[in-house]
Amino acid sequence: MKADTLRPSQVMSIVAIAAMGVDLLMVQNTMVSYAGRDAWISLLLGGFLGIFFGGFMYYLANLYPDKDLPQIFVEVAGKYIGRLLIIPLLIYVLFHTGLSIRIFAQTLLMFLLDRTPIFAIVILMVIVVVYTVYKGIYTLSGVIDIIFPFAIVTVTMLILLSFQQAEFDFIKPVLYNNYPKVLRGSFLGLVQFTGFGHITYVLCYAHGSKISWKWYVTGAGIPIVLYVALTIVTIMAFNPMGVISLTFPTLTLSKSIEFPVTFLERLESFVAMLWISIAFGSISLFTFSSVRNFVALFNIRNEKFVKLATVIHIPLLTIVALAVKSGLKVIEYYLKLNYVLAALTIVIFPAITIIAAFKKRREGKA
Repeated sequence: MKADTLRPSQVMSIVAIAAMGVDLLMVQNTMVSYAGRDAWISLLLGGFLGIFFGGFMYYLANLYPDKDLPQIFVEVAGKYIGRLLIIPLLIYVLFHTGLSIRIFAQTLLMFLLDRTPIFAIVILMVIVVVYTVYKGIYTLSGVIDIIFPFAIVTVTMLILLSFQQAEFDFIKPVLYNNYPKVLRGSFLGLVQFTGFGHITYVLCYAHGSKISWKWYVTGAGIPIVLYVALTIVTIMAFNPMGVISLTFPTLTLSKSIEFPVTFLERLESFVAMLWISIAFGSISLFTFSSVRNFVALFNIRNEKFVKLATVIHIPLLTIVALAVKSGLKVIEYYLKLNYVLAALTIVIFPAITIIAAFKKRREGKA
């Protein structure tokens, strides 16, 4: 149902779903490739770092409760420098979204729709996502409300069922001669939680709602707990070297679970269908953020042109998704985007927040 404000629980679910996307299928491979059997510790530390830097974003959004992130950039840094700062943000979000759609299509091609042309999956996904964003943030939040409980239940069920084939020896000895990699890996873990910054895009739509810190931390904490648990159980199921050899460990994990019951013989298909909804929710939220970046960068005020900026994302996202032919290269470029995210998270957001806080303090004294 359409509403004129976002409730605290909706903001929480938006932050959680935004962070889960296509990374849900690949996070174990990425982390284990770097930190080995202790990847889950790096991921946990990265999650704590994510909440720490997310605190800057939460505070920044509360300083300007009537503006979203790109508008805040312009307000704090001025219309010229502010728009220059929007450019790396725009590039990151646009390419992250487009490559996420491509990885989404590759996964469906591999596990479900092996005879469907990849461009057909990409175009269909782009159209559905853009249409949802075109309908507005309140429609999108309503979709997330439906997706969120199914996402949590499905991933939790997968984790619990996977313990039947877990070997605890595969995660032992913990932290043995591996401290440097674990600590450095925490920064890699930080950029696995890409959705935490969405608080700066949606808080301005929560008019009159008290979005307290606990709601934000709960939304950020859910993917951290699920990712860490999923990484632990995947390592225990396949051993570290086995995880490194898997492109999409989560779906392989679901495929390895055996049931005597007929209707659960194809658990991976069930998990894949639920994951489709998770990926759709995350990609839609990133597309919404991308539209807002374009609107602020080009100072679009007319509602018709805002809608046009949304529709233009159909060819933009399709081009980004299909530009690279090799599927492995797509994943490589997707992971390299993390450097842009790291710069935004560690440098730009805290700097803008500090400047904004001083600016507000001066305005209060004036």
